[in-house]
Amino acid sequence: MSCEGFNPTQGVTWTFCENDWSKNGFSKCFHMDTATVTKMRQCVDELTSTDVNNPVAVRFLPLNEEFRTLGSPFLQNEQFLETLEQIIGPGGVLLRMEVFVKHGGQNLKQAEAGYLPFHQDTFCTWGSFEYEMADDHEFVKAGPQPTTIWIALDDTDASNGAMEMCCGTQHQLLNDRSASVPSHLLDSFTKEVYSFKAGEAGLHSSLAVHRSLPNNSPNVRRAVIVRFLPLTPTIQQLKAQHPVPQEPPFLSTHSNKFSWHKLPPQCTKGCPKNTPLQLSRRA
Repeated sequence: MSCEGFNPTQGVTWTFCENDWSKNGFSKCFHMDTATVTKMRQCVDELTSTDVNNPVAVRFLPLNEEFRTLGSPFLQNEQFLETLEQIIGPGGVLLRMEVFVKHGGQNLKQAEAGYLPFHQDTFCTWGSFEYEMADDHEFVKAGPQPTTIWIALDDTDASNGAMEMCCGTQHQLLNDRSASVPSHLLDSFTKEVYSFKAGEAGLHSSLAVHRSLPNNSPNVRRAVIVRFLPLTPTIQQLKAQHPVPQEPPFLSTHSNKFSWHKLPPQCTKGCPKNTPLQLSRRA
């Protein structure tokens, strides 16, 4: 398979901007070289080869060779892991990895072209994570929060399904019961189309409001998405009640600082055989 033989020690350049993250709730964080992007595209194309006639293809990956291929460039990158730990806190969890492909087409309806309305990534039910509200009940208290990394495998802009971000929304919980954000709540926020070159990646807070624009171009738009969650009492209890047999780290890092260890398999929305990973600092 083309998913094999990937060298995770090369190909990633760190570009994270702490000022963008603090101000807007999102920041580009790294870009990968052409060889790395090509290998990841081949892997995604194999995973979605049966979906070529579907406008949108989504795959949730178990811990397998494809997961290693798509995750190795950044899940073993020390700069990424240092930043991730600062955002989600010590002992945080990789909840799931997704492959998201919009094949595109000029005559597709919005939903067929992969359009998603403005929303926040409040995907936190598995670990029983709860946002702690400040005393005025309008803003969320500072502290570890879920986050998402979005990796573009094709040049991405407004024409082929980029995300559009609302700057500065990362301090408020705005999702309604339909898991979308009412448009009138966003009138005062600056909006930015989150354009990427192939191989660029961005981190965004779970509360950074965004939408996914439709791909009405003739060009495919491939992306890899990974969800991260802070350590919660529920996760700690789960780990104590259902310990995983001791084994080597799932992904060792190329430093002496971090490792990824499996947690007990859990059913999560859209991914019934998901096995979360916990980020640990080496003693």
